[in-house]
Amino acid sequence: MFGIQEKIEKQLQIQLEPSEFLLKIIRNKLADLGVRLNRLQLKTLRCQLKETNPAITFDLTDLQVARAKIKSRSELEKAVELVLSEIFSEAFQKIDKIKDRLPDIMLNLAEHAGEFFFRQIRRTYRYGLNNRREHQAFFEKDILSIWGRAITQLEVLLILSIESIGYIDKMFHAEKTVYSETKWIVLNRLHGRACQITGEIICLLKSGYADGAEARWRSLHELSVVSAFIFDHDDYVADQYVQHHIIEEYKEILQQQSCYPELNEDIEFCGYKSEVERKRVELIEKYGKHFGEDYGWAFPVLGGKKPSFRQIEEYVNLSSVRYAYRKASHNIHAGVRGTFLRLGLHPQSQSEIILAGASDYGLEKPGSCAAASLLLSTVTLLHGVELIDAAVFMKIIAKQAEITRKEFRRAHRSMAQSNLY
Repeated sequence: MFGIQEKIEKQLQIQLEPSEFLLKIIRNKLADLGVRLNRLQLKTLRCQLKETNPAITFDLTDLQVARAKIKSRSELEKAVELVLSEIFSEAFQKIDKIKDRLPDIMLNLAEHAGEFFFRQIRRTYRYGLNNRREHQAFFEKDILSIWGRAITQLEVLLILSIESIGYIDKMFHAEKTVYSETKWIVLNRLHGRACQITGEIICLLKSGYADGAEARWRSLHELSVVSAFIFDHDDYVADQYVQHHIIEEYKEILQQQSCYPELNEDIEFCGYKSEVERKRVELIEKYGKHFGEDYGWAFPVLGGKKPSFRQIEEYVNLSSVRYAYRKASHNIHAGVRGTFLRLGLHPQSQSEIILAGASDYGLEKPGSCAAASLLLSTVTLLHGVELIDAAVFMKIIAKQAEITRKEFRRAHRSMAQSNLY
């Protein structure tokens, strides 16, 4: 981008080229004696210095002797001979000094160059930013020409999901459901998060970020699984799910304290920690030691030493999605699989291209999975609503989800058949 390193290396090569470096020292030393070398003398010296074992000699002119600080020719010639005899040892000393100072010189240069180029970028960044935005806008139009119908159907599914639950909640709240107030609130909030994440996935799909969309689907899948698990059980599971926030809050406090030791001296923070710790102890005494684990709220159903999300997934018969969930996890963590295998790249391009931006490949999987998970989250909540409206909503949403998945598969096949990949 800047080529600073190349320019520096070129200048160092020129300045530290042996013959030129020695010639520069000779000129400076002789200038101290008042002797200014003429062009012929410089040419002669340059040729001599390029030889393997140079013999450095030249004749002083009368004019140089007259202008020199030492007026005696013989004395001046002796001084010149002394300079020439010491030239190599002095050159080595200068090179050693340069080597010692070079790291500081380079650091100082980098700092000043950084300041200079930063000011340049600040003056001109809008031009580059506008170009990038124009390119992205053009690229997004291209994506919509391929995936537009599928993404539109996913948006319709999202709207139907929001409107259906919004209607039930506004008109009846938990009154016409089999849920307690707490269970309705928990499932409704989980559904709200599911809708929000689906909206994020739609934005990522429109912009060509398949890997990011898949990563968000992973969270959407977790929400739908937890919703199904809470739906399947009595109110005590929902109650413990809500109360478990104290356990998670206490773990966050300990992590915060570890990162910021000065909080140990903060009276307000210590009081806050003590209060949360008191509540945590009360909950563990009430529900048992297992409640202090990450999924401790699910222990009454799952049992075991340490409940896990995988167990919850298996319990609601969604372990068939484990493979897709596992692959989506690569886009969350810094593992080697996620680094070298990108969903947004065609398999044949994985080793040739480093994907650092958007792509029109790989949108089918996160789009289809998002439709399935949003369907599950919405239908789970509607299942407990004792209204014909809920049954109608479930039918509509299920059909819309199937249309959405078909459109994503169609777009994927269309690209493959037209060799767009």
